[in-house]
Amino acid sequence: MSIPFLSVKPRAIKLKVSPRFPAQVIGRAGIDVTKQNGDYFFDLDYNEFPTIGAVPAQATNALIYNPATGQYAQLPISLLGGGIPDAPSDGTIYGRKNAAWVAAGSTVYIRDTPPVGAADNSLWWESDTGALYVRYNDGNTVQWVAVAPGNSTDNSAWTQTMPAVTATSGAFTSASCAFRYKLIGKSCLFSFSVSMPNAGTAAGNIQFDMPVTPIGTNAGGGKEIAAVGYQCNWQTFGTQMIIAKYDNTTIIGSGRTVVATGVFEIA
Repeated sequence: MSIPFLSVKPRAIKLKVSPRFPAQVIGRAGIDVTKQNGDYFFDLDYNEFPTIGAVPAQATNALIYNPATGQYAQLPISLLGGGIPDAPSDGTIYGRKNAAWVAAGSTVYIRDTPPVGAADNSLWWESDTGALYVRYNDGNTVQWVAVAPGNSTDNSAWTQTMPAVTATSGAFTSASCAFRYKLIGKSCLFSFSVSMPNAGTAAGNIQFDMPVTPIGTNAGGGKEIAAVGYQCNWQTFGTQMIIAKYDNTTIIGSGRTVVATGVFEIA
């Protein structure tokens, strides 16, 4: 280019810029920004993230941190339990198996009598005795099996009856019996006292009927306490109580009183 009074030769133009970028770096909610040796680091601050009470309807993935790799990854919401319906509300304990609710425990019944229609492995707490049973199916029969005894601290009253007293042969002129018992689950605790003011023609064994039915044959010991002090034996036969002297001879005699205590299983 030539101008009559000015001559300019093309030259390269050099610019010097002082780098000041970024002038300011600001992390939004949940992101912390730190600078170290000229480098900027961005870190997630979980304390700044809000807490929500349910999975949003449109959410498909959640961001999680994998400590094994030191990286963040997306996890499908379905793996966190999103969208799983409540378990059935029928008193049964349920758990998750193969993406479905399945019974995970035993149903517990609390009542005085065995529950009707209970499923196998159900538990029944007999509220009047404190005994615990399980519904057991061995493949052939189904039955309630005791797994814990009744409440040994039960302080309810004993029942007393006055059964008629007889002998193997002959008859008492006067005799009486006080039979006291208490039922705890399938056990019967009992005591009796047979008084014979006048034995009359009675001989052999003392006999009386009980208000309960023992399982099998049971036996135990007792004592004559009013006259001779002999030891005696008692034995059940069906609902009948049979009493004899310790050597199986007769313990019948006027003025005698025989006492005994014991326990047996009932049906």
